[in-house]
Parts: sequence; structure tokens; C-alpha cells
Amino acid sequence: MKKLLILLFSILISFHSWGETKYFYYGSGQIKQESNYKDVKLNGKSTRWFENGQIMWERYYRDGLLVTKEESENRFPDAKNDLEIQVNPDTGKKYYLYEGYVITEKLYKKYDKQFKWEAEQRRLKRIKDKAREEKRVIADAKKRDEKKKAAERKRVAELRALEEKKKAEEEKKKAEYEAKRLALDKKIKEQRVAEEKLKIALSLIPPQTKLQDAQNFINDIAKFVERYPNEFDIMDIAMFKINTKLIAEGDLNDEQMNHFYTFEKLVETSSAFKKFQKMKANERNQLASKRITRLIESIKDRVNYLKEEIYTVPTSTSLINKTVKSAQYILDNPDSFSALQVLDDDLAKLTKDLKTEKSKNTKIRFALLNLDKRTSKLKTYLSENLSSISTELMTSIVEKVNLIEGTKKQAFTNKNEELKALKKVNDEIASFILNNNLVTTADISATKKAETDKKKAETDKKKAAEKKKVADAKRKSDDKERARLKNFKTVSMSCSYSINNRYYSYDWAYDGKKLYFGGIPIYIGNNKAQGMSVTVRKLSGRDQFNIRVDVSSLASEYNLGIASANMNFFYDFKNDFYNETSEMTDDGMKGFGNCY
Repeated sequence: MKKLLILLFSILISFHSWGETKYFYYGSGQIKQESNYKDVKLNGKSTRWFENGQIMWERYYRDGLLVTKEESENRFPDAKNDLEIQVNPDTGKKYYLYEGYVITEKLYKKYDKQFKWEAEQRRLKRIKDKAREEKRVIADAKKRDEKKKAAERKRVAELRALEEKKKAEEEKKKAEYEAKRLALDKKIKEQRVAEEKLKIALSLIPPQTKLQDAQNFINDIAKFVERYPNEFDIMDIAMFKINTKLIAEGDLNDEQMNHFYTFEKLVETSSAFKKFQKMKANERNQLASKRITRLIESIKDRVNYLKEEIYTVPTSTSLINKTVKSAQYILDNPDSFSALQVLDDDLAKLTKDLKTEKSKNTKIRFALLNLDKRTSKLKTYLSENLSSISTELMTSIVEKVNLIEGTKKQAFTNKNEELKALKKVNDEIASFILNNNLVTTADISATKKAETDKKKAETDKKKAAEKKKVADAKRKSDDKERARLKNFKTVSMSCSYSINNRYYSYDWAYDGKKLYFGGIPIYIGNNKAQGMSVTVRKLSGRDQFNIRVDVSSLASEYNLGIASANMNFFYDFKNDFYNETSEMTDDGMKGFGNCY
């Protein structure tokens, strides 16, 4: 802060001086005038010379007013007050004194008026200070009262918050309990539904034949022995595999079954195998159940599709309705897996036929739309060129229009026949228009518009590419700048400036992130630094900044604005830390810094 005050006083003194002597000179260098000042007013002796060196005049001033030499120098040693009147008892002459010096009556009256005004101002200030103190006491009492009330409100709020927290925790526990209960109910319900579905699915599984049971047993034995090789005698297992080879291959006879039953009784003594066999049976049932569930879901999806498409193909509405009702009945009352398979196949075929029918209808609508467009084009061409085309071409156009209208009105036995006829007429009309170069005004406009749109698209593409190029270059430049600033080495410089015979000296630094002004850190944007307002703006050049320093608040705070209404408290700097240069602007005048 001490350095800052010294800086501020140096700035102010550069404009206004207290108790100083000023010299003025002729163009030849000869002294012209010497004057003394106090508080920017003439005070004391002032002398002016001719250019040849002879004295032109000598004058004396007191606080800017012209006085005599005696009034300027004479002082009454027994003066008691700053401002008083003394009378010479011998001559009766009055003397007007200020700080013991003789002054004029006019100056005395001026000082007397000023001192009375200052005394009145001090009296008013005491009244204001007293009123301000009383107001402060009342305000302090009010603050204490508000503080007590705030403390009470805080206490009540904390109690309320505690109660609300307790209530919230209870509600949370209640909600968690309810959520767990609902989740458990949902889980039980889902398990019940799953068990019901499994039960239905298992009821639809076709019964196993003796051959399938035997094959499953043989497979279970082989897998069990792989997992538990010491449970049975491996020789007995090998003989069983040899004797039941035909069963594994799908051939079942009495001799094979005798071998099977004999070995089955042998392995019944193993509880481990029974447990393993039961597990494998469950796995087979699960697989069968999943297969049935997938089949049922497939049927439901096909039924939903038919319901959505019921009115899209009017010729099949009755068939779709009948099929959906039949399928829904079978789904609600399934009796066998094979019946579901047959239903799924029938629905798949019907869905395929409907999609084919819809595709044909779409193609027919498209073909009819093309015929309408070509009819309109032929009629437009005829009306636009009625007076210029030949009779033969006009006749051909009329025939083609009649051909289109006749084909549209024709009755067909099936969709394939209709689609084939429409395609033939469309191709014939398209070739006729192309071969005879039948171009309407709308065609010409469309062609021009297409060319314009193409050129615009190419222009836009080039602009976009250029914009991208600029953006990529900026991104690369920004990346490079970020990398540079990441490893930035602090730049410090001390700069001296000379503006209108006034001299300034400031220390600057930049660390890649922020600046330092006389050791004070300042950032890009607005800063408040030790009573000063400092605004920093980044310029386009590398490491270049504009800095405005506003010390007006400091001047006001330390009562330095006396007799300085025309003073400038704003100073602008343009600093280039890359080239280590600086410019200072003071009241519109520039000074180039000498930086090192």
C-alpha cells in the first residue's frame, strides 16, 4: 500500500505542485520570469526581466492576491491568532494580520469570511456527526435486536428442520418397506405366472417314446461318467455302450431292450446318478418349455401384426378377421405343440401373402400416379404448343392420352395382370415423350432450378470447406498457443515513460495466465487492486494487452482532489510482452516506454 500511495502522489505532483518556484524563459534561452507558488496560487515574490536581462518589475503576492512588499514580509511577533486586527496606540493605525503577517483589509475580509464559513461548516459537521452517532447507536441496537431475533429464528428453524428430517427418515423407511413389500409381491406374482406358463408348456410337450427315453438314458450315462469317472466300473459302462449301439442309432428291438433294462437296474443303486439324471430331465423340460414359449410369442406377434393390417388390404379384411379369432382361441386353449406349430406356419404364410399384396397395391398406385403425371404433361405440352406442332404429332399425343385413360378403366382378373399392363403403358408413354423431346415450360424451369441448386450446393460446399479450413487452422493455432502458454516463461520488464516533461516508471510482468502491475496480480477483465480499478483487455497480437488504470477512488479516499477538477485519473497502457515494449497514454498524449 505504501508503494501505491507513493505512486499516486507522484502522479498528482506531476500536475500540481505545492510551495514550488517556477521559471519561464524567452526563445533565446534568457530567463523571462521567476514566480513562487503555494497551493497552485502565487505566493511571495515574482520577478520579470526584459530579454536583455534588466528587471521589468517585481511584485508580491499572498494567497494569489497582490500585496505590498511590507505586507508580504512584515510580521507581528506578538500576534496571537491566525487572523486578527491590532491598533498602533501611538498613531491609531489599524493593522490586519494573518499568521502574524500584515495583509490588506480586502484580504482580511476574504479570510474572515472564509474562516467564519469554515467554522460554520465545522459546527454543522459536529451536528451531523452527533446525529450520525445517535443514528449509529440506534442502528446498533436494532442490529442487536435483529441478531437476537435471527438467532431465535435459526433455533426454531433448526428444530423444525430436525423434526422434518426425522419425519422424512420415517417416511423413507416406510417407503422402503412398502417398496420391498411391493417388489416381493411382484416377484411372487411373476413366479406364479412363470410357474403357470411352465405348467402349460410342459402339458404341451409331446410324451416321450421308449426309444427317446432309452437314448436320453444312454446320453445321461455318458455325461455322468465324464464328470464322475469312479462311480461305476468303466468296463460295465463300455459293455453297455457296445450292447446298446443300435438304440443310439435309432433302432430298438427286444434284445437291445433286455440289455438296457439290465443295466438300468444296475445303476439304480447310485443316488448320485439318480440326482444327475433328474437334473438332466429338468434341463430337457426347460429347453422344451422355452421352445414352446418362443412359439407362443411368435404367434402373438403375428396376430398383433394382422390386427394392425386388418384394414390396409380391403380384399383380405374378412379372412384376417376370421384368422385372428381362430388364432386367439387356440392361444387361449392350446391342446398340443403340433397344433401351435401348424397355427404359426399358417399365420406366417398369411402374413407373407398380405405383405406381397400390399407391395403389389403400392406398385399399382405408383404406376397410376406416373400415368396421371404423364397425361398432365402431354396435355400441357399440347396447350403450350398447339399452334406450332404438326398434325401428326398432335394426333399421336391424343392417341397416347386415350391409351392411358383406356388402360386405367380396364378391368383385370388379378393384380399381376394389372401391374404388368400399367408398366407396359408407362414405358411406352415415357419412350414417346423422350423420342419426341416433349418438354414443357415447367420442365425447363425445373431443369434451370436443378442447375441453380447444384451450383448453390457446390458453392455452399466450397464455403463449408473453406470455413472448416479456417476453423482447423484456428484450432491448430489455439492448440499451439495453449502448448506455448503451458510452458511459458515469465516475462518481466521495467519501463520508464516521458510525457510532456513528466516522468513515470512502472514494473510489469506476465506469466502466461495473468499480469503483474507493480507486483500486484491483475487478470484479463475488471480488477480491484488495493483501491485501484484496473481493466485488462487481450489484444490480437501475441502477448499483447491493453491496460487501463483508474486511481480516482484513491484520490477521493485520501482527499487528494483539492483544486484538481481538471485532473486526469485514467492512464492507458499498451504492453507487448513478446517484444518487451510498452506505450502509455495520459490525457490523450502518448509516451513510449524505455523497457529493460
